Parts: sequence; C-alpha cells; structure tokens
Amino acid sequence: MEQELDVLQKTDHPHMVRVFELMQDATNFYIVTELVTGGELYDHIIKVKRLSERSAADVIKQLLLALSYMHSQNIAHRDIKPENILLAPEESSEPGKLNVKLTDFGFACFYSPERGLKQVLGSPLYMAPEIVREEQYDKGVDIWSVGVIAHIVLSGCPPFYGRSKQDIYRSIVSDVPKFGKVRSSLSPEAIDFVMKCLSKVPANRANAQELLNHPWL
Repeated sequence: MEQELDVLQKTDHPHMVRVFELMQDATNFYIVTELVTGGELYDHIIKVKRLSERSAADVIKQLLLALSYMHSQNIAHRDIKPENILLAPEESSEPGKLNVKLTDFGFACFYSPERGLKQVLGSPLYMAPEIVREEQYDKGVDIWSVGVIAHIVLSGCPPFYGRSKQDIYRSIVSDVPKFGKVRSSLSPEAIDFVMKCLSKVPANRANAQELLNHPWL
C-alpha cells in the first residue's frame, strides 16, 4: 500500500487517473481521485467485441503516452490490462472518442534498471514470458501487456490462452499470435506493431517511445 501511495504522490499525467489528496486516520487510508465515469475498457470490449483500427490505435497511443511518462521515471506498472484502463467520456472533444485513464497502481513500483525486478505477479493473460520464466525483468513487461491488449481490441481474442493457468503460461512462452479470422482484414502496420510489442526476447521488444513513433499510430 505504501508503495502504491508513493507512486501516486509522485506522478501526474493526463492519461493516468489523477490523485488529488491522500489522507489517513488510525485505521484507514483515503485516496481522493478524479471522477472517471465511462467504466472499464474491459466492459467496452465485451460490449463491442473489437474496435476499428483507428479507434484501437487511438486507445493504444494514449496508454503508451502514460507508460512513456512512467517509464521515464523508472516506474513499472506491472498490471496493465483492460480492467485497469478507465474510459473518460466527460473529457472527450468528439463523439465516440475513447479517452483512457490508466489506474490501479497496486503492483506499480520504482525500480533500478541495473537490478531489475524479480517478483512474479500480474494477471496471467497479460504476463510477459520473462515473468512466467521467473527471470529478472524491467519496464518491458508493460509493453508486452500493451501488445496483448492491442491484439484483443483488434481481433476480439487474446493472443495467448488456455484452460488453466499453466496452459496460458505455456502458450505465452511457446505460441505465436495468429489474430484469428480477422488477420486478413488488418493492416500490415497493425500486425507489425503488435509483433514488436510481443517479442519474446525482452532485448528485442520495442520501448514506449519507439512505439509512439510507429507508423500504425
């Protein structure tokens, strides 16, 4: 909890849920945040099945802007998933535009790039292979999760899945994303973007700033 509060106090970005006040008494912490009224990206995906490429690219770009800011301060979120991305229609300047806000910093932490991180945590569908293999990792695990989300909003299905947690882990380590039945309708740029996020070799995975300059966005 103290780790989360530390991150919340030291960050401020338009695509992160803003924290206005932190208070505590003898038994509770109180976190006063901005009001975000559009629900979770997860529920929106369940409702619409998949997004247009333009809308998907817009959502992913906003997410990457938040992550680029966090990563520049050596903060890893470590639990990027649609349930932790809120929609803020009250800030939209055009009808139908999905304005997103990254939230839930319970696993977020400051880290040293030299030492990296070792804790095994996160949500199985969105975990990077280096976490699954219990190797040292860094902010690149967030980029992997962005790639999983991009695959889901483009195709309507996750790139790695299974009937059990162990099946999901095996798929993450071994399988190649296929994009399902919609692959032929996706642009080469969209597919290339996802594959740059989902490189199983962390050293070959693009970083947030590189992805923000990708032609798909």
